[in-house]
Amino acid sequence: MCRSTVEKKRFFSAKTRLEIKTMCDVLEQNYVLLVEIRSYLVKKGQSRYKGNVIVAKLQQAKIIFDKCCEIFLLLEKNKDINLTATIELYERIKQKYEEINKLCIAPVTVELGKMDFDLKVACSLIPVMDGIEATTKRLIDSVEMYAGMLDEPGKALLITFVLKSRLNENAKLRISSSYKNIQNLIDDLRKYLLPKKSYMAIQTQLHNIQQGSKSIEDYGSEVEKLFTELTITQAEGKSDAFAILKPINESFAIKRFSDGLRSSKLSTIISARGFSSLKDAIQAAKDENCTSFQPTGNILHASEHGQGSHNIRRSQGFQRGTLRGQYINNYSRGHYNRNNNFNRGQGFRGNFRGNYRSSFNSQRGSRGSRYFRNRGRGRNVLSVEQ
Repeated sequence: MCRSTVEKKRFFSAKTRLEIKTMCDVLEQNYVLLVEIRSYLVKKGQSRYKGNVIVAKLQQAKIIFDKCCEIFLLLEKNKDINLTATIELYERIKQKYEEINKLCIAPVTVELGKMDFDLKVACSLIPVMDGIEATTKRLIDSVEMYAGMLDEPGKALLITFVLKSRLNENAKLRISSSYKNIQNLIDDLRKYLLPKKSYMAIQTQLHNIQQGSKSIEDYGSEVEKLFTELTITQAEGKSDAFAILKPINESFAIKRFSDGLRSSKLSTIISARGFSSLKDAIQAAKDENCTSFQPTGNILHASEHGQGSHNIRRSQGFQRGTLRGQYINNYSRGHYNRNNNFNRGQGFRGNFRGNYRSSFNSQRGSRGSRYFRNRGRGRNVLSVEQ
């Protein structure tokens, strides 16, 4: 082989290696670009579906991926190089491109089908007005919820159903007899059927509330009710105002709850804890009342009860012994008196019968007196004579 032919082969071989290195570098650069596109879409979040963000990024990623596919095909035709590293790089590029495609697919939103008006559902869901404020609120909320499930013909039937069968005579006089829009009916129901409360009056009630003789649970429920009414009245149906007023009024309600507690010690404990939730403050007050303000333990009560029973038994024993002693003394004293009278009779009778028996009767009387005197003292001494 001539020298010129060898040099020519070396030249083409070096050129080929340079081109291969350049193409591999291009693949690395395109992989980095795809990684950046994917990171951008992830950072945008749901906002990437707005505008032309998805279209632009998806088109940019497609151009890069197509270019990488062309380079890989050129490298695959060359049999003199090892394609193991190149194939791994191409697989990573393909994976990133598929991830970008998934991020650019908008989520499918499935709309629930609107239902027809059902009279049974309406009768069970929407209550009849009875003059109670809570029932009226439930009626309005039920109408609003059911209207969101109905199609347009169903909403028209719902308007007729509410006006004809759910309202009392007083309510029918306050609102219109026909409506073209269900939302207008709901607005008028709120405006003309619900009483308008003054937030100043509610705030005054909350400021002056005290526990008094109520339990902590009843007292807390009353504070919660005033707090809710105050916030709703001040917000006037505006969600932004409600979000601002709720934490302010809740802090005020917590302070009034703790200040109005009957126990000053419990009030100090609840105030010192710095609650941010009214429900937590009420629950803490109930728990603290159960643990810290309970009566004396059962052991002390049992010991006091046992000592009292012992004293009662001892006093009963004393009374029983006293009565028994009094009975015995009275019994002995009675027998002693009767025996003395008997002895006197015997002595008189002996003296009357004659002097010759006086000594015998005297001795007999003396024995009888000694016998009955001994029996009166509780000694069992038998009589000499029957």
